[in-house]
Amino acid sequence: MIEIKRVLESVYGLEVAKVNTLNMDGKRRRLPGGWLLKKPDYKKAYVVLRNPISLPDNLFPFNWLKEQEKAAADEKKLPKRGRRKENGAS
Repeated sequence: MIEIKRVLESVYGLEVAKVNTLNMDGKRRRLPGGWLLKKPDYKKAYVVLRNPISLPDNLFPFNWLKEQEKAAADEKKLPKRGRRKENGAS
């Protein structure tokens, strides 16, 4: 816990009040044939800051990704120019 606090204070410049950690078990899934698949265990940290911080709106660019996908889809829908079919007349 002290290591997490040191990293947050030195690298990110945050003032940490306290840190709580949990050891989480990896999820388990049974496969056909009786096989058991398990993801690795991991540690989760809950951090309480002394001074609250405000996060920027674009911290997680989910809206930007959606806009990019929509723009790509719109480009595919546009008709291609210069490819006209002629009506059998020569």
